[in-house]
Amino acid sequence: MFFRKTLLVIGLAAGLALGQEPSWVDRQEYELVVEQIGKATDPAKKLELLNQWKQKYPKTAFGMQRLGQFLVTYQQLGGRGSQEFYRSVLRGTVDHLHADH
Repeated sequence: MFFRKTLLVIGLAAGLALGQEPSWVDRQEYELVVEQIGKATDPAKKLELLNQWKQKYPKTAFGMQRLGQFLVTYQQLGGRGSQEFYRSVLRGTVDHLHADH
């Protein structure tokens, strides 16, 4: 629990340091993240909720926090299923780098 809150605070602080104030797309995103994902204790259920968040809000202002939550959750699951996730992160990073040039 402490680690999760620490990740969220670090991510929010990083956003503020860059002059960005992240905000929720709508009340449903807030409730999904804070009320459901934030309170989930079963890593498998949390992974399901994180995927729901990713699908419903692909352009969230909390993308780095979501990434951190995925990483922690996959670690809690012993790495099961994480390879495809890591590949998608790397593909997205490469695509982003190519788009900048």
